[in-house]
Amino acid sequence: MIKHNLSLLRNGMTGFYKKLVRNVPSIGIAEINVGLFSIMVVNDRGGCGLATPLKDYQCFIKDGKLLKLKNPKKHLNTGSLAQWILSENTIEASVGIAALNSTIKVDGASIAKGNAYEVILKKGFNRNVAVIGHFPGIDKYKDKFKNLWIIEKRPLQGDIPESAKDTVLSKADVVAITGTSIINHTLFSILESCRRDAYKIILGPSVPMTPLLFECGIDMLSGSIVHNIDEVRKCVLSGASFKQFKGITHINYFVR
Repeated sequence: MIKHNLSLLRNGMTGFYKKLVRNVPSIGIAEINVGLFSIMVVNDRGGCGLATPLKDYQCFIKDGKLLKLKNPKKHLNTGSLAQWILSENTIEASVGIAALNSTIKVDGASIAKGNAYEVILKKGFNRNVAVIGHFPGIDKYKDKFKNLWIIEKRPLQGDIPESAKDTVLSKADVVAITGTSIINHTLFSILESCRRDAYKIILGPSVPMTPLLFECGIDMLSGSIVHNIDEVRKCVLSGASFKQFKGITHINYFVR
């Protein structure tokens, strides 16, 4: 059984990110593709990692210049790219997560094929469910829950604004957190607002399948593994949404 590392949670973001990137192997980079809705990094050993690019008006700018990736094979490896996770530039941090994910191998009894929605429905039936990020299709399950609160930085009609997240999360029995919270460095402020006994899921293509997240109080990781790089490349470069992706397998990783 992995126990929640309360000191890691109290030390917050800095300690977590340092541990996250500390042991990433330095493998050469074969390709980096930044698409409209997804990023992929392929390393020289055939590992492929994905992430969701967070975009804002400054995300392509670094030191006043357009962010560019030149000759990645000559200058970068997975270890150095993973350091970009620490960047406040969200495109850089997204590339860093994809590089990290390209090095992670997942296997074992605690991993099963499936998607997060199945678990959210099971754990959240007739209970209070909070979702950080407006996930496609989540609204149609609203009648399965006692309450469904969708917390958004840019709220749509019926969503809860980010400013009210502390109040909502204190009432939630199940909390589903977007993996992009790792990229924009908001994960720990979210976790600090959750009840200790709430069932917490982090989901999406950006999620690193690492037990380190269990130490922070997460109960389940939901992400994907790539089994066909050519298919994934087509999806990334054509601007496909993650729901439309081919060449991946959706997996859930449960705390032991």
